[in-house]
Amino acid sequence: MKFIIVAECLLSIGILGAKPQEHPSVSDSHVTRGIALAAKGDLEEAMVEFRAAIRLKPDDPIAHYNLGNAFFSTGKLRNAIVEYRKAVRFKPDYANAHCNLGNALRDSGDLDGAIMEFKEAIRLEPNYGAAHCGLGNALEMKGDKDGAIVVYREALRIEPKNAEAHFGLGVCLGAKGELDDAILEYREVIRLKPGYVEAIVNLGIALYFKGDMDSVIAQFREAIRIKPDFAPAHFNLGKAFEERKEKTAALEEYRRASQINRENVLYRDNYRRLAKELGKQGL
Repeated sequence: MKFIIVAECLLSIGILGAKPQEHPSVSDSHVTRGIALAAKGDLEEAMVEFRAAIRLKPDDPIAHYNLGNAFFSTGKLRNAIVEYRKAVRFKPDYANAHCNLGNALRDSGDLDGAIMEFKEAIRLEPNYGAAHCGLGNALEMKGDKDGAIVVYREALRIEPKNAEAHFGLGVCLGAKGELDDAILEYREVIRLKPGYVEAIVNLGIALYFKGDMDSVIAQFREAIRIKPDFAPAHFNLGKAFEERKEKTAALEEYRRASQINRENVLYRDNYRRLAKELGKQGL
C-alpha cells in the first residue's frame, strides 16, 4: 500500500528588513511604507513603494531585499532571485538576504546554489535557525538524509520550538525507517502548530506502518477537517479505506483528490482503476 509522504518544509522567507532611523530619508520612508503594506497583505502596493525607494537609492540592499520578499510571496521566483542577489551584492554580510536567496534558489530547483547561500548565511550568523532549517531542507531534497538530520538537529539546538525543523527531521527519520523517532517529531510539530496538516498526514502514514489503522484514518480525517482541499490527505485516506476493503469510501476520496489536483496522474489513475473495478464512471 503506497501512501504519499508530504516532504516539503513550510519554510518562512524571513522577516522584512525595517530601517528605523531618527531622520529617515525619502527612500527610507518608501521602504517603511512598503513593509507596512506587505504586513497587511497588500503586496502589489508594497512593491510600488520598494521600487520607488530603489529609484531614489539604487544601491539600497534593504529595499532590494524587501522587493525580493514580495516577489517570493507572489511566486515570482526569478524576480525574487534577482533582487536578493542585488541585496547581497550591495551588502555582502546580509544574512537574511543570503537565506532568502537560498529559499528562492531551492524552490527554483537550484539545490547546489541554495546550499551555498544557506551555508553563507550560517557563516555570517551561526545561530540563524531558519538558515539551518533551509540547509537541512535542501540537503534532504538532494537525497542526503544523514546530512539533513545533522543540520535539522543543529537548528533545533538553536531553536527547540522550530516546527519546520521538527517536521524535516521527522521526514528524514521516517525515510530511514526510524518510525518511532519520526512519530515523536511529527507529534511535536502538531503540539507546536496544531494546524500543520503536512505533519498530521505524515503522522498518519507513520502510524500505518506501526499497524494502527484506526489512528491512521483519524489523522487523515483531521487533516481534511483543518484543510478540506488538501489533496494528499484525501488520497491517503482513500488508500487507508481501500486497505480496509471500504472501496466505495476509497473511491470518493480518490475522486476528491483528483478534483482538487487535476494535474496529478497518480490521483487520477487510482480513481479510474477503482472506478473501473466498481463499475462506475471514471473522470
